[in-house]
Formats: sequence, C-alpha cells, structure tokens
Amino acid sequence: MFTSRLVRKILQIEFKVINFNHFGTKTSYYENIIAKETEITTNQLVPEIKLHLITQNCRLYHAKADESELHEPFFAFFWAGGIALTRHMLDNPNLVKNKTCLDFGCGSGASSIAAIMCGAKKAVANDIDEVSLIAAKMNAKLNNVEIETDSRNLINHPDSFNYDVIFLGDVFYDEEFAVQILPWIQNLISANKKIIIGDPGRHAFNVCKNLNLKLLQEYKLPENVCTENNGFQYGYVWEMHKSTD
Repeated sequence: MFTSRLVRKILQIEFKVINFNHFGTKTSYYENIIAKETEITTNQLVPEIKLHLITQNCRLYHAKADESELHEPFFAFFWAGGIALTRHMLDNPNLVKNKTCLDFGCGSGASSIAAIMCGAKKAVANDIDEVSLIAAKMNAKLNNVEIETDSRNLINHPDSFNYDVIFLGDVFYDEEFAVQILPWIQNLISANKKIIIGDPGRHAFNVCKNLNLKLLQEYKLPENVCTENNGFQYGYVWEMHKSTD
C-alpha cells in the first residue's frame, strides 16, 4: 500500500511533466518556481552575496510540505555551517586564490560563488539534487560570477580528487551519512587535498571528534539564522588534517 508521501510524490511528478511542457524545459520550469517562491536577499553575516532564499516574507516559509512544488528545498535556506564557511572564505581569500574548488553538497552554491569572488581558478557546485544546481546557477548570475555544476554522486569518485580544496558545508547532518563519507574524506586528505568544513555543532559531527581537526574560526550567528537553524548559536569552520596516529 502506498504511503501518503509516495502518493504525493507521484502526483508531483505527473504535475511537473505537464508544466515542463508549458515552460519548454525542466530548467525553465524550476527557474520560474524558484524566482516565484523565494526572495533575493543578503544574509546578515554574508552581505556580499545575494541569494534566492525562502524567508519569512515567502509563502513557503509558512506552508506545509505538500503545498510546495519544490521537493525538500534545502537549497533555499542558508544553513549555519555554509554561512560560517562562506564568511571565512571571504575574509581569507588566499584560501582559494588560484585554486580549483569543489563545493560538495552545495545547496544554494554560496561557497562556490564566494570562491570565485576570492579568485579561485575554478569552483564546481556539486549536489545530487539537480534543482539545487539550477538555484546555484541562478545565484551565481545574481552575483555576476560563473560557476560550474556537477550532479554526480562524487563520494569515492575519482574525479573528486581533481580539486585543490573541498568544501563540506553542513554535510554532517546525519550520523549514518557522516560515517559513510568519512573514509572518502580521509582519502582526500591522504591525497593532500585541503578539506574545509562548516558546521554549527550538530550531533553527527561527533564522528570527527577523534580526528585531526583544526578550528579556523567561530562565528556568532545572527538571530534570524539561529531561528532557521534549530537554535544553533554559532557556526564553526574547521580544517581536517591527516591523522597524527
């Protein structure tokens, strides 16, 4: 027997096919929805970057999950770890200057955008959610920069080793997923890749507590960010190094 969530998903797919035809392409369809359901805003901690976000002024901020044409629009919120990571990059442009950068689980693409602003040779926004990548491209255009996108699952993928710097903003949201990606991250470090993590101190980040972490920066989050990030007060930026064992 189908669950109500599966039924909703099936109905969403059928509805979207009709609208793809109306708008011409899937990309055009989602660009229209994102533009309609978000507000162009600058976060208080990162005013240099404009983003399409769901704010308190938007319908979806107060809507139920099944009232959205965007399935789980995580990309439309600026999460605490990504905020801290992006702020740190803008304050320390030499971190990425003339480097190739991978923004893994990019969400809004803010870190990719910041990397280009700071002089990165290339920044690739990576997310398995293709709608997230459409939003990232829209956000890049807002800020007059060009980023690349990649929708592949790059965990353990050989191409993930082609970058100098890998950003991991808010990826430790679930302990099972954190355990899954940790060996890959350690392999990247062994290959002399720079790993920069943004996290507000979620429980799943504890899987890293016995590893060789260096705290780069701690940021007090603005009130609106605390509200939207389950009450977390601070965002932390870490660099992960090779184990000293």
